[in-house]
Amino acid sequence: MSYSRFFDSDIYIYPHVGGYVCCAACWLSKEANSEIIKDDEHLFIHIQEHIKAGHDIPEMLYYEIIMDSTRYTSLTKPE
Repeated sequence: MSYSRFFDSDIYIYPHVGGYVCCAACWLSKEANSEIIKDDEHLFIHIQEHIKAGHDIPEMLYYEIIMDSTRYTSLTKPE
């Protein structure tokens, strides 16, 4: 499940099985090509950066993500 995909916006963001939110192939990320988001403050700032850059993103994207109580839940087994 993703919160937003490239076919309807300029941002592809989803809850990663590793327990973080991933902004994949992020236009703003200079180093890793994807932004790893581990808390709501970073999430808010990152979405605001996309808005400031003029990227087309769903209007209520931040609130949709915040409503997902499992957004930072890891689905991988510890080794």
